[in-house]
Amino acid sequence: MKEFEYWKYDRSAEDFDSYLSIRKIDGETIHISVYNINIDGQKFNISHIPISCAALQASLKEVLKESNEFSLDDSFLEGFNNWKESKGGVWDIPLKKVIKNIKESLR
Repeated sequence: MKEFEYWKYDRSAEDFDSYLSIRKIDGETIHISVYNINIDGQKFNISHIPISCAALQASLKEVLKESNEFSLDDSFLEGFNNWKESKGGVWDIPLKKVIKNIKESLR
């Protein structure tokens, strides 16, 4: 597992085509973006999720690709900077449960 990789992960059936990218590794905290999350029939991306290394490793299924031309876009940087400034927490549960919690908070 390293920065700039895209992965399939253990996900719910409704998110069958969702995948993630590893954006930044900061010690035991991994900062990821998750794509193609299904919320009420619409697809969304989550630009920044801080998750523990152990929780993420337990969720990863298959590396899709590695890119050296990966950019830290504005939406990721905004989320990361807000998290850092507010001394935000880190998810330490499987990513599938993180996504479920995020979806429930948006409904």
